[in-house]
Amino acid sequence: MPLKAFILVIAVPAIEIFLLIKLGGMIGLWPTLGIIFGTAVCGIVLSMTQKSRTVVRVQKAMVEGRPPTDAVMDGLLMTIAGTLLLIPGLITDSLGLLLLLPPVRAGMRQRVSGVVLSQLQAAQSDGGAGAWDDDESVIEAEVIDD
Repeated sequence: MPLKAFILVIAVPAIEIFLLIKLGGMIGLWPTLGIIFGTAVCGIVLSMTQKSRTVVRVQKAMVEGRPPTDAVMDGLLMTIAGTLLLIPGLITDSLGLLLLLPPVRAGMRQRVSGVVLSQLQAAQSDGGAGAWDDDESVIEAEVIDD
């Protein structure tokens, strides 16, 4: 995994720089900068409106006694989207804007939930490997109140 992350850290900026140079050569410097700043502004506006709706959804779910898992996942995905929008480039801005769209977030939420559920099922089928009972670093103690 560290090798993949390293390659990603090197490859994404290199591709972004390449695309920005190509786009700048095709349409010019100012239109290219306009696209970069335009996506940032759109992202900020979308992010602010979507985050306020998410906060309302979390509060509503809690009042109704339901766990706000979908709203919390939306908040996480919007944070990732905001981070992508902070990184200058066409690919990261496009991915960030896509993550701010509710239908895209819904699809991502389902995918992430499926991965988490499969990981939980795999952990349960291992017979609880790594459970607290098997942890030798746990020290049992008793609290004495004076």
